[in-house]
Amino acid sequence: MKFLQATIYGFGKWVDFHLDFTDESFVTIYGENESGKTTVQRFLMFMLFGLPPKERDFYQPKTSSKMGGILTVRDPKIGEFTIERFHENRNGAAKCYTPDGNEFDEGWLQERLSGIDKATYQAIFSFSALDLMTIQGMTEDDLSEVLLGIGLTGSAQIQNIEKRLEQKVNEYFKPNGRNPIVNQQLAKLEHIQKELSHHQHEEAAYREKKNILLTLEDELNVLIDTIKKEREQLYQLEKIVQVLPQLEEYNENQAKLAKLPEEIPFPEDGRKRYELLKEKQLPLQSEMSVLKNNHDRLKQEILELEQHITNFPYEEIRQILQQASKHNSNETEVQKLKETINRLQDELSSRITDLHIGLSLKEVQQLNLPFHLEKHWSGLKTEAEKFSREYEALAKSLQLIKSRKMVLEEQKESISSKLLPISQRRELEDLIDTAKENKVLEGLQLEAEQEQQSWEKRKKKSAKIANVLLGMSSLVAAFFLVLTFFTKYQLFLNITLISIVFGCVQWLWNKKSAEKMEWMLQQAFPMQLVSSASPEEIRDAEELLENDAKCKQELQLLEEKLKDCELQENSLQEQKILLDNQEASFSKELFHQEELYPFLQHIDVTYWPDLYHSLKAIIQEMKKLPLLQHDEEELQRNILQFQTLVNTHFEINAYETVPKTFSGKLDMLAQELEKFKDIEREIQQKKDLLETIKEQLQTNKLQYVTIEREIIELWKMANVDSEEEFYQRNKEGIERSELILACERIKIQTASYFPKDKWEELVISPPKRSTIELKINEVKESMKQNEAIKERTLQLLAEERAEFNRLESSENYSLTLHKFQQEQERLKKLAKEWAVYKAAKELLSATKDRYKEKYLSRVIEKTLTFFEILTDGTYQMIYPPANGKPFIVEDRNHIRYSVKELSQGTINQLYISLRLAISEVMGEELRVPFIMDDAFVHFDKARLNRMIGILEGISKNHQILLFTCKQEVLEEFGEKNRIKLTNPVPIMEN
Repeated sequence: MKFLQATIYGFGKWVDFHLDFTDESFVTIYGENESGKTTVQRFLMFMLFGLPPKERDFYQPKTSSKMGGILTVRDPKIGEFTIERFHENRNGAAKCYTPDGNEFDEGWLQERLSGIDKATYQAIFSFSALDLMTIQGMTEDDLSEVLLGIGLTGSAQIQNIEKRLEQKVNEYFKPNGRNPIVNQQLAKLEHIQKELSHHQHEEAAYREKKNILLTLEDELNVLIDTIKKEREQLYQLEKIVQVLPQLEEYNENQAKLAKLPEEIPFPEDGRKRYELLKEKQLPLQSEMSVLKNNHDRLKQEILELEQHITNFPYEEIRQILQQASKHNSNETEVQKLKETINRLQDELSSRITDLHIGLSLKEVQQLNLPFHLEKHWSGLKTEAEKFSREYEALAKSLQLIKSRKMVLEEQKESISSKLLPISQRRELEDLIDTAKENKVLEGLQLEAEQEQQSWEKRKKKSAKIANVLLGMSSLVAAFFLVLTFFTKYQLFLNITLISIVFGCVQWLWNKKSAEKMEWMLQQAFPMQLVSSASPEEIRDAEELLENDAKCKQELQLLEEKLKDCELQENSLQEQKILLDNQEASFSKELFHQEELYPFLQHIDVTYWPDLYHSLKAIIQEMKKLPLLQHDEEELQRNILQFQTLVNTHFEINAYETVPKTFSGKLDMLAQELEKFKDIEREIQQKKDLLETIKEQLQTNKLQYVTIEREIIELWKMANVDSEEEFYQRNKEGIERSELILACERIKIQTASYFPKDKWEELVISPPKRSTIELKINEVKESMKQNEAIKERTLQLLAEERAEFNRLESSENYSLTLHKFQQEQERLKKLAKEWAVYKAAKELLSATKDRYKEKYLSRVIEKTLTFFEILTDGTYQMIYPPANGKPFIVEDRNHIRYSVKELSQGTINQLYISLRLAISEVMGEELRVPFIMDDAFVHFDKARLNRMIGILEGISKNHQILLFTCKQEVLEEFGEKNRIKLTNPVPIMEN
């Protein structure tokens, strides 16, 4: 693509201005500083890419209502077409016109530009001296990254997608974050886990309560059985009292029977069995006595220990020790705040001293610098610099205009004498017109034949490319459709639709273009040549007419220049008078500011904005001092409150010894608390031992009662009540048989009261009335005690059952467990979504890396070619950044240098070589004009000539527009086409 012509109806300072770039591919556009070169560049960018409404308003001309223009370009596929763009029409959108009369919109223009935007164009096909200044201002560490990074990515859409993916990944999860969704979900799960643990403790308490209930129910059942047995025993005892007379009579008979020489009932081996039982009973009695003594002793020791710790202030000491760590951190923080306050005060004083304005820290703190003062001082600085520049520019302009008028007068007289007569000029024009018609007809015939052959080749190639793009877009659509199916994310569905639409549209567009081109080729028609003069006559006529036209054009331009010079001279004189008046008003304003702020008297106005920023920053820092001092006072109050709390504790509680230091008091409280815990542990140990003794004592009692029952059983079998009688019965057993009949009678009489076995038991061991009455009282007392124990057990059982029912009816554990499982599932879902975004981001990064690898080697190869030419073979190899290392170059002696070891001039040459290589490699498929603005003004003459040679080679494939304000640079280009921006109508010089 080439720029042919541009007409500016209105854009910035340019109104009704025309630019003719001719058919040459290398055009130099010259203009002094502030002549409007940058405005012309921005106009070209505006014609290609447009501007937002606010920026269009900025370039609205002051002397015209129109804002916009026309740009004529030549496209290798379409041919010539015209771009029209106006601020007030179509909201600044472009309108394109082709020679066949068709009109196209902004989208068609973007297709001609292959979809690149303004930022991509400026990054690849445009650079200026400002880029070199940016490189000079950077640090050494990131210089190489800037050199390589410009232009290699080039797609704002990919960058936006990557940023959105990065944002999505960070929204889901950060390793140390709190706000991301996954981090919040993890925190929520942790909180629910704590609740679940609490409910698990309640679940354990539930099981413990259940065991207690079972134990109490067993004890209650035992008590009920015992009371029932005691009631039965009481009933039996009362019946015994009733039959005591018969029993006494029966015993008398039995006594008589004992005197009779007959055998009585006696257990088999009764004596041996009885002695064995006695041998077991005696050690149990001794052990029970020892256990009883130990039981009483432990109870007394537990009582003494509990009395010892009854009044111990455990909770108060525990709270004090809990606050001790915070107290220590408060003391550390107070020390840090003091150091920070002192350091800040010293730093502010030092910064004020460095300003050399004669103010103290307190005076600066009292300064009132309103927000509008910064803008006002910046305006004064700008006006001062403006006055200086304008005075200098006026003087130079007046001198140039006077010199120019003299030169123009001399040129006018010289050119007037060279004009041709009118009749001779008409004859020559007719001759040339006839020759041009013949030449055009010949060219059209040849071009039609070549175009037909070329079209067949392009048609096959375009069809193949369209099919490949259609297949690739289908694969991309399928990939993102699968991602959409798994992730349900709308962005991937949009990418799928865009890929399908892109593939189909480009395939249909290629097919339509092929059909249209075939139709155009079929419209070719045979042409006939007209007779013409000889080539020598035509050449002579063209030379004469060309010289005459140049003379006329130059004469007309010279007259316009003379008028323009007179107008400019008058305008400059008026500007000088106006500038003098403005400077007087400006001086008054400076004096007024110095009266308001006396410290400005010895400071140049250009430094006032910097001074304002410095003072404003110092005042802003001063505002931190009260906040820091307030924090220090707050911490001191907390420390004092805690110390007062500890001292009050020692005053209230009478300790034997009180440490003098505060830390010693805290240590003493910690020791006292530990002693208290030791005593509690000792009490618990003694209680556990006491329970063990109780259990052992109960076991021994059961064994003793069992043996006692066996002894009584032996007595019953021998019908005796004592050991002595038992032994006596062994001797007199035979005497009992004599009174059998009498005893049988008594048995019959008492059979209605007792069963046979019970009666026999009474006979064997006849009770006494006093004994029976005593037993009755004992049974009643025991029943009373057991009833009381039963009531207490029932009450305790009711309390435990109520607590058990509360725990049993609680659903907190199950609900919390269900909630925990739900949140776990949500976490898995979020993690899956995060993984999808992470994978998409890494896939996009890998795609960018492959794109970089595709072009990097070619860019470095081109860069080396240009760099070697510019340095006259001094450097013969370039190594791109790798593994954290910067650019490295190798000279002809095979010595390598990193970027930071090169001179600034060599860095500039390397940067320009890289930019030219990027534009040439990236522009192989899109050949748009390459715009440079004083990019090598710092080159010496030799390097400038080498640079011109490189640009001439590039201009064979790319149109180059070189903007410059240096006359010496312009002169180095020799006969190349030039455009000067010093006049409303540019001058073309060949």
